[in-house]
Amino acid sequence: KIKDIIAKGELNNMTRLVLVNAIYFKGTWDEPFLKMSTYNGQFWLNK
Repeated sequence: KIKDIIAKGELNNMTRLVLVNAIYFKGTWDEPFLKMSTYNGQFWLNK
């Protein structure tokens, strides 16, 4: 369990709402990906 990753008072109520919504959202895609068109691989962001 990670503790104290964000300092107290650093998040406002709207930010908390967005984070909770993103963390707990369990939805389905409107148009699911085709299994045959996907593959396991590394994921990274270019910055």
